[in-house]
Amino acid sequence: MNQLSRDSDAARPPAYDSDGFRDAWAKALAEAEASGDAQVVAARIELEALDPLAAFGAFTDPDRFFWAQPGRGRWLVAQGVAASVESAASEPIREADGAIRLEMARVHCADPETRAALRWVGGFSFDANHRAQGDWARFPSGRLILPRCLLLRNSDGVLAVLAHRIEAGTSAESALAAWQTAVAEMLLLGSAPDAGGPSSGESDSNEVAAEYTVAADRSHSLYRRQVADAVDAIGSGAFEKVVLARSLEVRHRGRYAVSKFLERLCAQYPACTVLAVARGGHVLVSASPEFLVSLEGDTLHTQAVAGSAPRGSSPEQDALFASTLHESKKEQAEHAAVVRAVRSALGPSCGELEGPESPGLLQLEGIQHLSTPLTGRLRDDSDVRGVLELVDLLHPTPAVCGLPREAARAWLEAHEQLERGWYAGPVGWLTADGAGEFWLALRAGLILQPDDGNPGEPALARLFAGAGIVEASQPESELVETRLKLRALLAPLTEI
Repeated sequence: MNQLSRDSDAARPPAYDSDGFRDAWAKALAEAEASGDAQVVAARIELEALDPLAAFGAFTDPDRFFWAQPGRGRWLVAQGVAASVESAASEPIREADGAIRLEMARVHCADPETRAALRWVGGFSFDANHRAQGDWARFPSGRLILPRCLLLRNSDGVLAVLAHRIEAGTSAESALAAWQTAVAEMLLLGSAPDAGGPSSGESDSNEVAAEYTVAADRSHSLYRRQVADAVDAIGSGAFEKVVLARSLEVRHRGRYAVSKFLERLCAQYPACTVLAVARGGHVLVSASPEFLVSLEGDTLHTQAVAGSAPRGSSPEQDALFASTLHESKKEQAEHAAVVRAVRSALGPSCGELEGPESPGLLQLEGIQHLSTPLTGRLRDDSDVRGVLELVDLLHPTPAVCGLPREAARAWLEAHEQLERGWYAGPVGWLTADGAGEFWLALRAGLILQPDDGNPGEPALARLFAGAGIVEASQPESELVETRLKLRALLAPLTEI
């Protein structure tokens, strides 16, 4: 059996010379050889500083993840894969939940604090029956990874968590050498100047005076006609609400500077959660205003967001638009349907959810929404053990699909003519014990960088936006709403 030799202590940085680290490593090596299954060893390192955007730009692994809540001072960036769960099943969220529990049995942590700091990151498609093909070929129905390198920054400080995969037959010496290289990389990233913006080594950058071509996936007249068809279906009793999405294609001669795009999104939308999931040159980016659910201990939080209005060009006009939104029967009915559906989905697991009687405002750059935060506690007899089970209960919500869910989804499949992929799907993180937080990938785009072998091929960004259609919806108004949402990404992407 391979053992982590104590003679190698001299080569290891003093911070990792602990009995807990040594024991975890030795146990992982022993179990890898005994079972033939790969094991994972994880340990944490405290860093003095971190520029998350610079770190994301400097990452070179095909698998990268970015999560920022600038207004709350919370950042998570990651690269590499120590373990992964991937699903193409009809129930990808439930399948992923069970697979992670099995994978965690093969993860050995240096100490309890390391286990608490572990994060699985990733997400799921809008439609459980999504097939990884076309633009979304690198995004299966569900994929969550335990990163090889995870960086966390919040008000408590900066932490790096390194997870190293050990196969049967791995020598302690080679594994330790790889571990020390990863440590050195993290310490280097941690020592980068923390100026609040990227000092990135990312090579892809938008050209000065770059040219962009923008094309809608369908004509405006067709989208208006689809809205009218949805209103007719609602009037005939087919369903109560449906969310009809469309997309823009933005082509660029060169490569998109993803880190700079993320920087602009963080600066312009500090109240949103800015997300990026990268699989090589294919990158899902979102400045999401829509929180799906979180779980900590037995306490869950969720939020109903529906009903929209533009922002005003003056404080007086802004207040008028907000007042009109609050008083609109159409917008109030759309919002109430979402609140009702959330309560119904979570009620069996947590009983009555607590929240305000009337919605407040979620005000963003260019647009504002009706919003109702809701809080609950898991019942003692609840079968729910983790955040993924709550995600499964909620997704897709009426805010991204419709109501009733199955009737709306069937209508979209027949009429929307859009491959959503991970657009409007849940993206987030969870801990080893099932706590976590997921947001919906709205105000989202999929960036497809040109292959290295085709340098003359333009980069493509496909931007998505949708509008909730109810009986009182007007086709032109819903088209305008999607324009507002698309501009939220189009302007920072093209530096307009």
